[in-house]
Amino acid sequence: AALQNWAKGQGMTWNSWQVGEVDGIRGAVATREIKAGDVIVKAPRDCVLMVSEFDTCPLPTDFVDARYWDEMQGYWNVRMALRLLYEKRLGAASSWKAYLDVMPETFGTPLNWSDEQVAQLQFPKFMDELRVERSYFGYEVVRLRTFMPDPVTQEELFWALSCAGSRTFTADFGGSLPPGEAMCPIADMVNHNEASSPAFRWDADNDSFELFSPLPVQQGQQVCISYGAVNNAHLLHFYGFVPATNVYDSVPVTEVDIQSAAGEVDIRSNESWDGRLKLRQAVLQYLVSSPGGGLTLPLRELLVSWGDDRTNFSTEDPGHTFHIGLDANMGLPFVLYCRVWALTEPDTEGRGGGWTLDALALAKLVQSGRDVSVQHGVRWRLVAQQTLQNQLDSMPTTYHEDLEIQSS
Repeated sequence: AALQNWAKGQGMTWNSWQVGEVDGIRGAVATREIKAGDVIVKAPRDCVLMVSEFDTCPLPTDFVDARYWDEMQGYWNVRMALRLLYEKRLGAASSWKAYLDVMPETFGTPLNWSDEQVAQLQFPKFMDELRVERSYFGYEVVRLRTFMPDPVTQEELFWALSCAGSRTFTADFGGSLPPGEAMCPIADMVNHNEASSPAFRWDADNDSFELFSPLPVQQGQQVCISYGAVNNAHLLHFYGFVPATNVYDSVPVTEVDIQSAAGEVDIRSNESWDGRLKLRQAVLQYLVSSPGGGLTLPLRELLVSWGDDRTNFSTEDPGHTFHIGLDANMGLPFVLYCRVWALTEPDTEGRGGGWTLDALALAKLVQSGRDVSVQHGVRWRLVAQQTLQNQLDSMPTTYHEDLEIQSS
Protein backbone atom coordinates (compact mmCIF):
# COMPACT_ATOMS: atom_id res chain seq x y z
CA ALA A 1 0.00 0.00 0.00
CA ALA A 2 2.83 2.42 0.83
CA LEU A 3 4.43 1.85 -2.56
CA GLN A 4 1.14 2.34 -4.39
CA ASN A 5 0.41 5.56 -2.48
CA TRP A 6 3.92 6.83 -3.25
CA ALA A 7 3.62 5.93 -6.93
CA LYS A 8 0.24 7.64 -7.28
CA GLY A 9 1.62 10.71 -5.53
CA GLN A 10 4.45 10.81 -8.07
CA GLY A 11 1.98 10.75 -10.96
CA MET A 12 2.29 7.10 -11.92
CA THR A 13 -0.77 5.32 -13.30
CA TRP A 14 -1.51 1.66 -13.88
CA ASN A 15 -4.71 -0.13 -14.70
CA SER A 16 -6.33 -3.39 -15.79
CA TRP A 17 -4.29 -5.56 -13.42
CA GLN A 18 -3.42 -6.13 -9.80
CA VAL A 19 -0.90 -8.23 -7.92
CA GLY A 20 -2.21 -11.75 -7.35
CA GLU A 21 -1.52 -15.42 -7.97
CA VAL A 22 -2.13 -17.66 -10.96
CA ASP A 23 -1.29 -21.36 -10.55
CA GLY A 24 0.66 -20.52 -7.41
CA ILE A 25 2.82 -17.89 -9.12
CA ARG A 26 2.71 -14.32 -7.83
CA GLY A 27 2.50 -11.69 -10.55
CA ALA A 28 0.32 -9.20 -12.39
CA VAL A 29 -3.20 -10.61 -12.86
CA ALA A 30 -5.57 -9.01 -15.37
CA THR A 31 -8.72 -7.54 -13.80
CA ARG A 32 -10.35 -7.19 -17.22
CA GLU A 33 -9.62 -8.15 -20.79
CA ILE A 34 -6.40 -6.51 -22.03
CA LYS A 35 -5.67 -6.01 -25.71
CA ALA A 36 -2.22 -6.33 -27.26
CA GLY A 37 -0.54 -2.95 -27.06
CA ASP A 38 -2.62 -1.64 -24.14
CA VAL A 39 -0.55 0.50 -21.77
CA ILE A 40 -0.67 -1.03 -18.29
CA VAL A 41 1.86 1.20 -16.46
CA LYS A 42 2.79 4.83 -17.12
CA ALA A 43 5.60 6.49 -15.18
CA PRO A 44 6.85 10.08 -15.42
CA ARG A 45 10.60 10.38 -15.81
CA ASP A 46 11.05 11.41 -12.15
CA CYS A 47 9.51 8.09 -11.03
CA VAL A 48 12.23 6.05 -12.69
CA LEU A 49 15.80 5.46 -11.52
CA MET A 50 18.00 5.78 -14.61
CA VAL A 51 21.63 5.38 -15.56
CA SER A 52 23.32 5.65 -18.93
CA GLU A 53 26.86 5.49 -20.22
CA PHE A 54 27.39 9.24 -20.45
CA ASP A 55 25.80 10.30 -17.15
CA THR A 56 27.69 12.67 -14.90
CA CYS A 57 27.80 11.46 -11.32
CA PRO A 58 24.45 12.28 -9.61
CA LEU A 59 25.75 11.36 -6.14
CA PRO A 60 27.35 13.69 -3.58
CA THR A 61 31.07 13.49 -2.91
CA ASP A 62 30.49 12.58 0.74
CA PHE A 63 29.03 9.31 -0.56
CA VAL A 64 31.34 8.46 -3.49
CA ASP A 65 34.09 10.19 -5.44
CA ALA A 66 32.88 11.15 -8.93
CA ARG A 67 36.08 9.68 -10.37
CA TYR A 68 34.83 6.19 -9.50
CA TRP A 69 31.51 6.84 -11.23
CA ASP A 70 33.41 7.91 -14.34
CA GLU A 71 35.57 4.77 -14.22
CA MET A 72 32.40 2.66 -14.21
CA GLN A 73 31.20 4.14 -17.51
CA GLY A 74 30.79 0.70 -19.07
CA TYR A 75 29.29 -0.91 -15.94
CA TRP A 76 25.69 0.25 -15.71
CA ASN A 77 24.96 -2.31 -12.98
CA VAL A 78 27.61 -0.85 -10.66
CA ARG A 79 26.30 2.67 -11.28
CA MET A 80 22.72 1.57 -10.58
CA ALA A 81 23.89 -0.26 -7.45
CA LEU A 82 25.52 2.93 -6.18
CA ARG A 83 22.31 4.88 -6.74
CA LEU A 84 20.35 2.29 -4.77
CA LEU A 85 22.87 2.18 -1.93
CA TYR A 86 22.88 5.97 -1.64
CA GLU A 87 19.08 6.07 -1.34
CA LYS A 88 19.09 3.17 1.10
CA ARG A 89 21.58 4.95 3.36
CA LEU A 90 19.37 8.04 3.40
CA GLY A 91 16.72 5.93 5.13
CA ALA A 92 13.50 7.80 5.83
CA ALA A 93 14.91 10.88 4.11
CA SER A 94 15.03 9.10 0.75
CA SER A 95 12.29 9.92 -1.75
CA TRP A 96 12.61 6.28 -2.89
CA LYS A 97 12.03 4.74 0.56
CA ALA A 98 8.67 3.17 -0.33
CA TYR A 99 10.29 1.45 -3.34
CA LEU A 100 13.34 0.28 -1.41
CA ASP A 101 11.13 -1.13 1.34
CA VAL A 102 9.57 -3.67 -1.05
CA MET A 103 12.96 -4.92 -2.27
CA PRO A 104 13.88 -8.41 -1.04
CA GLU A 105 16.36 -8.44 1.82
CA THR A 106 18.15 -11.40 0.24
CA PHE A 107 18.38 -12.82 -3.27
CA GLY A 108 18.62 -16.37 -4.57
CA THR A 109 20.64 -15.38 -7.62
CA PRO A 110 23.98 -17.18 -8.14
CA LEU A 111 25.98 -14.04 -7.29
CA ASN A 112 24.94 -14.72 -3.69
CA TRP A 113 25.54 -18.49 -3.68
CA SER A 114 28.24 -20.32 -1.79
CA ASP A 115 31.03 -22.13 -3.66
CA GLU A 116 29.32 -25.43 -2.83
CA GLN A 117 26.05 -24.24 -4.35
CA VAL A 118 27.78 -23.01 -7.51
CA ALA A 119 29.51 -26.40 -7.87
CA GLN A 120 26.12 -28.12 -7.97
CA LEU A 121 25.37 -26.37 -11.29
CA GLN A 122 27.77 -28.80 -13.02
CA PHE A 123 27.97 -26.30 -15.89
CA PRO A 124 31.68 -25.42 -16.25
CA LYS A 125 31.30 -22.38 -18.53
CA PHE A 126 28.58 -20.84 -16.36
CA MET A 127 30.48 -21.69 -13.17
CA ASP A 128 33.61 -20.00 -14.53
CA GLU A 129 31.60 -16.89 -15.44
CA LEU A 130 30.17 -16.75 -11.91
CA ARG A 131 33.58 -17.14 -10.29
CA VAL A 132 35.00 -14.34 -12.43
CA GLU A 133 32.01 -12.11 -11.69
CA ARG A 134 32.13 -12.69 -7.94
CA SER A 135 35.88 -12.14 -7.90
CA TYR A 136 35.54 -8.91 -9.89
CA PHE A 137 32.82 -7.42 -7.70
CA GLY A 138 34.71 -8.50 -4.60
CA TYR A 139 37.67 -6.55 -5.97
CA GLU A 140 35.43 -3.52 -6.51
CA VAL A 141 34.38 -3.67 -2.86
CA VAL A 142 38.04 -3.30 -1.93
CA ARG A 143 38.60 -0.50 -4.47
CA LEU A 144 35.61 1.44 -3.17
CA ARG A 145 37.43 1.92 0.12
CA THR A 146 39.55 4.46 -1.73
CA PHE A 147 36.57 6.29 -3.23
CA MET A 148 33.98 6.24 -0.41
CA PRO A 149 34.31 7.98 2.97
CA ASP A 150 32.04 5.28 4.40
CA PRO A 151 32.72 2.24 2.17
CA VAL A 152 30.07 -0.34 1.38
CA THR A 153 30.43 -3.95 2.47
CA GLN A 154 30.41 -6.87 0.06
CA GLU A 155 26.97 -7.83 1.35
CA GLU A 156 25.65 -4.34 0.59
CA LEU A 157 27.12 -4.19 -2.92
CA PHE A 158 25.98 -7.71 -3.84
CA TRP A 159 22.46 -6.87 -2.61
CA ALA A 160 22.34 -3.71 -4.72
CA LEU A 161 23.76 -5.50 -7.78
CA SER A 162 21.12 -8.21 -7.38
CA CYS A 163 18.37 -5.58 -7.20
CA ALA A 164 19.69 -3.90 -10.33
CA GLY A 165 20.20 -7.11 -12.27
CA SER A 166 16.75 -8.51 -11.57
CA ARG A 167 14.61 -5.37 -11.85
CA THR A 168 16.13 -3.20 -14.56
CA PHE A 169 14.72 -2.45 -18.00
CA THR A 170 16.84 -1.44 -20.96
CA ALA A 171 15.30 1.73 -22.30
CA ASP A 172 15.52 4.41 -24.94
CA PHE A 173 15.43 7.65 -22.95
CA GLY A 174 14.17 9.68 -25.88
CA GLY A 175 15.37 12.68 -27.82
CA SER A 176 19.13 13.06 -28.01
CA LEU A 177 19.72 11.03 -24.84
CA PRO A 178 21.58 7.72 -25.29
CA PRO A 179 19.87 4.42 -24.40
CA GLY A 180 20.40 3.25 -20.85
CA GLU A 181 18.98 1.27 -17.95
CA ALA A 182 15.94 2.09 -15.84
CA MET A 183 14.31 0.76 -12.68
CA CYS A 184 10.60 1.46 -12.68
CA PRO A 185 8.49 0.75 -9.56
CA ILE A 186 5.24 -1.17 -10.15
CA ALA A 187 6.29 -2.11 -13.70
CA ASP A 188 8.92 -4.51 -12.33
CA MET A 189 6.19 -6.68 -10.81
CA VAL A 190 5.33 -8.14 -14.23
CA ASN A 191 6.78 -11.62 -14.79
CA HIS A 192 8.58 -13.21 -17.74
CA ASN A 193 7.09 -15.40 -20.45
CA GLU A 194 9.16 -16.49 -23.45
CA ALA A 195 6.10 -16.28 -25.70
CA SER A 196 5.78 -12.56 -25.00
CA SER A 197 8.05 -9.65 -25.97
CA PRO A 198 9.99 -6.85 -24.28
CA ALA A 199 7.48 -4.07 -23.61
CA PHE A 200 9.16 -1.04 -22.02
CA ARG A 201 9.26 2.12 -24.10
CA TRP A 202 9.66 5.88 -23.96
CA ASP A 203 6.70 8.21 -24.58
CA ALA A 204 8.35 11.41 -25.83
CA ASP A 205 5.09 13.36 -25.99
CA ASN A 206 4.44 12.93 -22.26
CA ASP A 207 8.05 12.67 -21.03
CA SER A 208 7.33 9.32 -19.43
CA PHE A 209 7.94 5.59 -19.69
CA GLU A 210 5.29 3.06 -20.60
CA LEU A 211 4.91 -0.63 -19.99
CA PHE A 212 2.44 -2.20 -22.40
CA SER A 213 1.06 -5.70 -22.83
CA PRO A 214 2.59 -7.32 -25.92
CA LEU A 215 -0.16 -9.96 -26.05
CA PRO A 216 -3.90 -10.02 -25.41
CA VAL A 217 -4.75 -11.23 -21.90
CA GLN A 218 -8.06 -12.53 -20.62
CA GLN A 219 -9.44 -11.47 -17.24
CA GLY A 220 -7.90 -13.61 -14.50
CA GLN A 221 -4.83 -14.52 -16.54
CA GLN A 222 -1.32 -13.35 -15.73
CA VAL A 223 0.04 -10.37 -17.66
CA CYS A 224 3.61 -11.12 -18.80
CA ILE A 225 6.38 -9.56 -20.82
CA SER A 226 9.60 -11.11 -22.07
CA TYR A 227 12.92 -10.44 -20.36
CA GLY A 228 14.56 -11.19 -23.71
CA ALA A 229 15.40 -14.10 -26.01
CA VAL A 230 17.81 -15.57 -23.46
CA ASN A 231 18.79 -19.03 -22.26
CA ASN A 232 18.21 -20.57 -18.85
CA ALA A 233 21.69 -19.67 -17.60
CA HIS A 234 20.92 -15.98 -18.19
CA LEU A 235 17.54 -16.19 -16.44
CA LEU A 236 19.06 -17.99 -13.46
CA HIS A 237 22.04 -15.64 -13.36
CA PHE A 238 20.09 -12.38 -13.22
CA TYR A 239 16.58 -13.30 -12.11
CA GLY A 240 17.09 -16.43 -10.00
CA PHE A 241 14.68 -18.76 -11.79
CA VAL A 242 14.64 -21.37 -14.54
CA PRO A 243 11.39 -21.81 -16.52
CA ALA A 244 9.89 -25.23 -17.16
CA THR A 245 10.34 -24.68 -20.91
CA ASN A 246 12.47 -22.23 -22.85
CA VAL A 247 12.77 -22.30 -26.63
CA TYR A 248 15.84 -20.08 -26.32
CA ASP A 249 17.78 -22.40 -24.04
CA SER A 250 20.99 -23.81 -25.43
CA VAL A 251 24.19 -25.68 -24.62
CA PRO A 252 27.47 -23.83 -25.28
CA VAL A 253 30.11 -25.75 -27.24
CA THR A 254 33.53 -24.32 -28.14
CA GLU A 255 35.93 -24.97 -31.00
CA VAL A 256 38.23 -26.75 -28.56
CA ASP A 257 35.36 -29.05 -27.57
CA ILE A 258 34.76 -30.02 -31.20
CA GLN A 259 38.44 -30.46 -32.00
CA SER A 260 38.93 -32.67 -28.93
CA ALA A 261 35.97 -34.82 -29.93
CA ALA A 262 37.34 -35.07 -33.48
CA GLY A 263 40.64 -36.26 -32.04
CA GLU A 264 38.83 -39.03 -30.16
CA VAL A 265 37.04 -40.08 -33.35
CA ASP A 266 40.40 -40.07 -35.19
CA ILE A 267 41.91 -42.39 -32.59
CA ARG A 268 38.98 -44.80 -32.66
CA SER A 269 39.10 -45.01 -36.46
CA ASN A 270 42.91 -45.31 -36.58
CA GLU A 271 43.15 -42.08 -38.55
CA SER A 272 46.84 -41.19 -38.59
CA TRP A 273 47.34 -39.04 -41.70
CA ASP A 274 49.70 -36.23 -40.71
CA GLY A 275 48.10 -33.78 -43.14
CA ARG A 276 44.59 -33.92 -41.70
CA LEU A 277 45.08 -30.98 -39.30
CA LYS A 278 46.54 -28.81 -42.05
CA LEU A 279 43.69 -29.73 -44.41
CA ARG A 280 41.01 -28.98 -41.81
CA GLN A 281 42.54 -25.61 -40.98
CA ALA A 282 42.77 -24.69 -44.65
CA VAL A 283 39.13 -25.62 -45.35
CA LEU A 284 38.05 -23.75 -42.23
CA GLN A 285 39.96 -20.67 -43.36
CA TYR A 286 38.07 -20.63 -46.66
CA LEU A 287 34.72 -20.81 -44.85
CA VAL A 288 35.66 -18.08 -42.37
CA SER A 289 37.51 -15.37 -44.23
CA SER A 290 38.56 -16.22 -47.80
CA PRO A 291 36.45 -14.29 -50.34
CA GLY A 292 35.74 -15.40 -53.87
CA GLY A 293 35.57 -18.87 -55.29
CA GLY A 294 31.81 -19.06 -54.85
CA LEU A 295 32.10 -19.06 -51.04
CA THR A 296 29.63 -17.15 -48.85
CA LEU A 297 31.79 -17.28 -45.70
CA PRO A 298 29.19 -19.18 -43.62
CA LEU A 299 31.55 -19.28 -40.63
CA ARG A 300 32.71 -15.64 -40.68
CA GLU A 301 31.23 -15.17 -37.19
CA LEU A 302 34.27 -17.04 -35.86
CA LEU A 303 36.47 -14.04 -36.61
CA VAL A 304 35.02 -12.21 -33.61
CA SER A 305 36.46 -14.85 -31.27
CA TRP A 306 39.68 -15.57 -33.11
CA GLY A 307 41.51 -12.30 -32.62
CA ASP A 308 45.11 -12.52 -33.81
CA ASP A 309 45.53 -16.26 -33.24
CA ARG A 310 43.38 -18.48 -35.45
CA THR A 311 44.61 -21.94 -34.46
CA ASN A 312 46.25 -22.02 -31.04
CA PHE A 313 43.21 -22.45 -28.79
CA SER A 314 43.32 -23.63 -25.19
CA THR A 315 40.93 -24.02 -22.27
CA GLU A 316 41.68 -20.37 -21.42
CA ASP A 317 41.03 -19.27 -25.03
CA PRO A 318 38.74 -21.91 -26.52
CA GLY A 319 37.84 -20.03 -29.69
CA HIS A 320 34.29 -19.42 -30.85
CA THR A 321 31.32 -20.68 -28.82
CA PHE A 322 28.45 -22.38 -30.64
CA HIS A 323 25.01 -22.64 -29.02
CA ILE A 324 23.16 -25.93 -29.48
CA GLY A 325 19.39 -25.69 -29.09
CA LEU A 326 17.67 -28.15 -26.79
CA ASP A 327 15.12 -28.90 -29.52
CA ALA A 328 17.82 -30.92 -31.34
CA ASN A 329 18.57 -27.92 -33.55
CA MET A 330 22.36 -28.00 -33.70
CA GLY A 331 22.58 -24.90 -35.85
CA LEU A 332 24.35 -24.56 -39.17
CA PRO A 333 27.67 -23.15 -37.85
CA PHE A 334 28.13 -26.09 -35.46
CA VAL A 335 27.28 -28.60 -38.18
CA LEU A 336 29.68 -26.98 -40.65
CA TYR A 337 32.48 -26.97 -38.10
CA CYS A 338 31.93 -30.67 -37.38
CA ARG A 339 31.94 -31.38 -41.14
CA VAL A 340 35.30 -29.62 -41.47
CA TRP A 341 36.86 -31.37 -38.51
CA ALA A 342 35.74 -34.76 -39.85
CA LEU A 343 37.72 -34.42 -43.10
CA THR A 344 40.43 -37.03 -43.74
CA GLU A 345 42.86 -37.98 -46.52
CA PRO A 346 40.37 -40.10 -48.55
CA ASP A 347 38.17 -37.02 -48.90
CA THR A 348 40.88 -35.38 -51.07
CA GLU A 349 41.29 -38.27 -53.48
CA GLY A 350 40.51 -37.74 -57.14
CA ARG A 351 40.24 -33.95 -56.89
CA GLY A 352 43.67 -33.15 -58.31
CA GLY A 353 45.63 -29.91 -58.23
CA GLY A 354 47.29 -30.41 -54.87
CA TRP A 355 45.82 -30.23 -51.40
CA THR A 356 45.45 -26.41 -51.35
CA LEU A 357 43.05 -26.58 -54.30
CA ASP A 358 41.46 -29.58 -52.70
CA ALA A 359 40.77 -27.45 -49.63
CA LEU A 360 38.86 -24.93 -51.75
CA ALA A 361 36.86 -27.66 -53.45
CA LEU A 362 36.13 -29.29 -50.09
CA ALA A 363 35.08 -25.93 -48.62
CA LYS A 364 32.52 -25.55 -51.42
CA LEU A 365 31.17 -29.04 -50.74
CA VAL A 366 30.97 -28.44 -47.00
CA GLN A 367 29.24 -25.09 -47.57
CA SER A 368 26.67 -26.73 -49.87
CA GLY A 369 25.55 -29.03 -47.06
CA ARG A 370 26.49 -32.18 -48.96
CA ASP A 371 28.62 -34.89 -47.38
CA VAL A 372 31.91 -35.37 -49.19
CA SER A 373 31.37 -39.13 -48.99
CA VAL A 374 29.31 -41.66 -47.08
CA GLN A 375 32.22 -42.12 -44.71
CA HIS A 376 32.50 -38.38 -44.20
CA GLY A 377 28.79 -38.17 -43.38
CA VAL A 378 29.23 -40.83 -40.72
CA ARG A 379 32.35 -39.20 -39.29
CA TRP A 380 30.98 -35.67 -38.83
CA ARG A 381 27.92 -37.05 -37.07
CA LEU A 382 30.22 -39.03 -34.78
CA VAL A 383 32.18 -35.84 -34.06
CA ALA A 384 28.97 -33.99 -33.18
CA GLN A 385 27.76 -36.87 -31.01
CA GLN A 386 31.10 -37.18 -29.21
CA THR A 387 31.21 -33.43 -28.56
CA LEU A 388 27.86 -33.50 -26.78
CA GLN A 389 28.62 -36.78 -25.03
CA ASN A 390 31.78 -35.25 -23.59
CA GLN A 391 29.63 -32.46 -22.14
CA LEU A 392 27.47 -35.00 -20.35
CA ASP A 393 30.44 -37.07 -19.18
CA SER A 394 32.02 -33.99 -17.59
CA MET A 395 29.11 -33.68 -15.16
CA PRO A 396 29.45 -35.57 -11.83
CA THR A 397 25.82 -36.70 -11.78
CA THR A 398 23.30 -37.77 -14.40
CA TYR A 399 19.90 -36.22 -15.06
CA HIS A 400 18.14 -39.08 -13.27
CA GLU A 401 20.47 -38.76 -10.29
CA ASP A 402 19.67 -35.03 -10.15
CA LEU A 403 15.95 -35.85 -10.01
CA GLU A 404 16.56 -38.24 -7.13
CA ILE A 405 18.55 -35.58 -5.25
CA GLN A 406 15.77 -33.03 -5.74
CA SER A 407 13.10 -35.43 -4.51
CA SER A 408 15.06 -36.52 -1.42
